[in-house]
Amino acid sequence: MEDYLERYPTGPIVGVIDDPGLARTGKKIPGASWQRDPLSPPFHVNLRWGRGLFRGACCFRCTVRETMRARLPIRFEEAAVVRQPGKRASEEEKQRYREQKKKHHLSTRAVALLGQQRPQLDEKGASRRR
Repeated sequence: MEDYLERYPTGPIVGVIDDPGLARTGKKIPGASWQRDPLSPPFHVNLRWGRGLFRGACCFRCTVRETMRARLPIRFEEAAVVRQPGKRASEEEKQRYREQKKKHHLSTRAVALLGQQRPQLDEKGASRRR
């Protein structure tokens, strides 16, 4: 990270979040579930079996005229889908599912990632940068 901060001393640091899925074929792969296929057209949703992932990166502006070009990956982790309880589940299990769903949401993970990155950037001398 320090190399990037020295190489690109001005301009904002942009946090980028992505959730690429990995297509899988085995039905016994942990964390695999049915997901929307990103290559399907918007008017017809196709599904595929795969694993969800969570990827975070920082982008730096190379020059004033260029857009954000330099990308530094900072996080890559599994984003498994929380399993929904069955029809005969107790009210306690349903409540636990709702809590887990809120906790493991991609937006919540993105906010937590950015919250962890800001103090690290401040320690490395980027406290005045947006």
